[in-house]
Amino acid sequence: MDTLFSMSDITSLHLPLAPETLHMLNAETMARMKPGVFIINTSRGKLIDRTALIAALKSGHIRAVALAVYEEEEGIFFQDLSGQVLMSDLLIADEPPKSIFGIWSDSNTITVASVP
Repeated sequence: MDTLFSMSDITSLHLPLAPETLHMLNAETMARMKPGVFIINTSRGKLIDRTALIAALKSGHIRAVALAVYEEEEGIFFQDLSGQVLMSDLLIADEPPKSIFGIWSDSNTITVASVP
């Protein structure tokens, strides 16, 4: 894992939550990642320590993150909350993002774009 973390421009998580994967991305593992890494998590929110993630984003070590899930997502799913703003002290940014990052798929090609 250390080699993958230190060399990867994009880290995408695709694994279940288990005792051995809880907070597998934490302050220690994020520090071993390549500076400027993009992280994608579509698996389980608790794979990432959200406090460590926010610190790494603020420091610039992690450039961007795309989350389909996050650590405190219980109580949000299986409800229609489309007309509400979800408030979380640990998800609200205190400054605008440094860049806009998007990923989309066209057939067998995945396109990654970053706009400063």
